[in-house]
Amino acid sequence: MNIKLSLVENKDLQEFKKDMQEAFGFGALDGGYDFDISEEILPEAYIEKSLNTKGAAAYKAVGKFIWSTIESLYPMTKIWETVTPYFEKRNIHFYVNVCHFHIVEYFGAFNKADDEMFRFQKKMEY
Repeated sequence: MNIKLSLVENKDLQEFKKDMQEAFGFGALDGGYDFDISEEILPEAYIEKSLNTKGAAAYKAVGKFIWSTIESLYPMTKIWETVTPYFEKRNIHFYVNVCHFHIVEYFGAFNKADDEMFRFQKKMEY
Protein backbone atom coordinates (compact mmCIF):
# COMPACT_ATOMS: atom_id res chain seq x y z
CA MET A 1 0.00 0.00 0.00
CA ASN A 2 1.54 3.31 -1.09
CA ILE A 3 -0.36 6.09 0.68
CA LYS A 4 1.11 9.54 1.16
CA LEU A 5 0.04 11.70 4.07
CA SER A 6 0.34 15.41 3.22
CA LEU A 7 -0.47 18.50 5.22
CA VAL A 8 -3.00 20.85 3.65
CA GLU A 9 -1.07 23.88 2.43
CA ASN A 10 -2.40 27.43 2.04
CA LYS A 11 -2.67 26.96 -1.73
CA ASP A 12 -4.95 23.94 -1.11
CA LEU A 13 -7.32 25.57 1.40
CA GLN A 14 -10.15 26.57 -0.94
CA GLU A 15 -10.30 23.14 -2.56
CA PHE A 16 -10.00 21.46 0.88
CA LYS A 17 -12.94 23.50 2.25
CA LYS A 18 -15.05 22.76 -0.82
CA ASP A 19 -14.26 19.03 -0.58
CA MET A 20 -15.17 18.99 3.13
CA GLN A 21 -18.47 20.78 2.50
CA GLU A 22 -19.32 18.41 -0.35
CA ALA A 23 -18.49 15.30 1.70
CA PHE A 24 -20.63 16.45 4.62
CA GLY A 25 -23.42 17.39 2.21
CA PHE A 26 -23.45 13.84 0.80
CA GLY A 27 -23.39 12.49 4.35
CA ALA A 28 -26.43 14.59 5.18
CA LEU A 29 -28.32 13.22 2.18
CA ASP A 30 -27.27 9.63 2.92
CA GLY A 31 -28.28 10.02 6.55
CA GLY A 32 -31.76 11.22 5.70
CA TYR A 33 -31.10 14.68 7.13
CA ASP A 34 -33.91 16.95 5.99
CA PHE A 35 -32.41 20.24 4.85
CA ASP A 36 -32.96 22.98 2.36
CA ILE A 37 -30.62 22.37 -0.60
CA SER A 38 -29.43 25.99 -0.28
CA GLU A 39 -28.48 25.36 3.36
CA GLU A 40 -24.76 25.13 3.96
CA ILE A 41 -24.11 21.87 5.84
CA LEU A 42 -20.56 22.70 6.91
CA PRO A 43 -20.14 26.49 6.95
CA GLU A 44 -16.74 27.79 5.94
CA ALA A 45 -16.55 29.64 9.27
CA TYR A 46 -16.61 26.27 11.09
CA ILE A 47 -13.78 24.95 8.95
CA GLU A 48 -11.79 28.14 9.56
CA LYS A 49 -12.34 27.86 13.32
CA SER A 50 -11.09 24.26 13.29
CA LEU A 51 -8.08 25.05 11.12
CA ASN A 52 -7.12 28.02 13.30
CA THR A 53 -7.43 26.22 16.64
CA LYS A 54 -4.09 26.08 18.46
CA GLY A 55 -2.30 22.85 17.62
CA ALA A 56 -4.65 21.93 14.75
CA ALA A 57 -3.33 20.24 11.62
CA ALA A 58 -5.27 19.31 8.48
CA TYR A 59 -4.26 16.44 6.21
CA LYS A 60 -5.32 15.43 2.71
CA ALA A 61 -6.42 11.89 3.54
CA VAL A 62 -8.76 9.80 5.77
CA GLY A 63 -9.10 6.26 7.05
CA LYS A 64 -7.75 3.95 9.76
CA PHE A 65 -4.27 3.73 8.25
CA ILE A 66 -4.08 7.50 8.02
CA TRP A 67 -5.39 7.96 11.56
CA SER A 68 -2.76 5.57 12.94
CA THR A 69 -0.08 7.47 11.04
CA ILE A 70 -1.27 10.79 12.45
CA GLU A 71 -1.19 9.39 15.98
CA SER A 72 2.40 8.25 15.43
CA LEU A 73 3.37 11.76 14.24
CA TYR A 74 2.20 13.24 17.56
CA PRO A 75 3.23 10.61 20.13
CA MET A 76 2.98 12.95 23.13
CA THR A 77 -0.69 13.81 22.51
CA LYS A 78 -2.69 12.96 25.62
CA ILE A 79 -6.20 13.58 24.28
CA TRP A 80 -7.38 13.63 20.67
CA GLU A 81 -10.57 15.54 20.00
CA THR A 82 -12.86 16.00 17.02
CA VAL A 83 -16.48 16.84 16.22
CA THR A 84 -18.89 15.67 13.54
CA PRO A 85 -22.53 16.45 12.70
CA TYR A 86 -25.08 14.20 14.39
CA PHE A 87 -26.29 12.80 11.05
CA GLU A 88 -22.86 11.65 9.85
CA LYS A 89 -23.28 7.96 10.65
CA ARG A 90 -20.15 7.01 8.70
CA ASN A 91 -18.02 9.42 10.74
CA ILE A 92 -19.60 8.37 14.03
CA HIS A 93 -18.95 4.71 13.19
CA PHE A 94 -15.36 5.47 12.15
CA TYR A 95 -14.45 7.46 15.26
CA VAL A 96 -16.20 5.19 17.79
CA ASN A 97 -15.81 1.70 16.35
CA VAL A 98 -12.63 1.98 14.30
CA CYS A 99 -10.52 4.59 16.09
CA HIS A 100 -11.90 4.01 19.61
CA PHE A 101 -13.02 7.55 20.40
CA HIS A 102 -15.77 8.18 22.93
CA ILE A 103 -18.67 10.58 22.45
CA VAL A 104 -18.29 13.07 25.28
CA GLU A 105 -20.74 15.82 24.38
CA TYR A 106 -23.75 16.55 22.24
CA PHE A 107 -24.27 20.08 20.94
CA GLY A 108 -27.82 21.01 20.09
CA ALA A 109 -30.77 23.17 21.02
CA PHE A 110 -30.42 22.40 24.75
CA ASN A 111 -27.00 23.99 24.95
CA LYS A 112 -27.76 26.72 22.42
CA ALA A 113 -25.50 25.36 19.69
CA ASP A 114 -26.03 26.53 16.12
CA ASP A 115 -25.92 22.97 14.77
CA GLU A 116 -26.33 19.50 16.20
CA MET A 117 -22.89 17.95 16.64
CA PHE A 118 -21.16 15.22 18.62
CA ARG A 119 -17.80 15.89 20.28
CA PHE A 120 -15.45 12.92 20.51
CA GLN A 121 -12.35 12.33 22.61
CA LYS A 122 -9.72 9.64 22.61
CA LYS A 123 -7.47 9.50 25.68
CA MET A 124 -4.09 8.02 24.98
CA GLU A 125 -2.46 5.75 27.53
CA TYR A 126 1.32 5.75 27.71
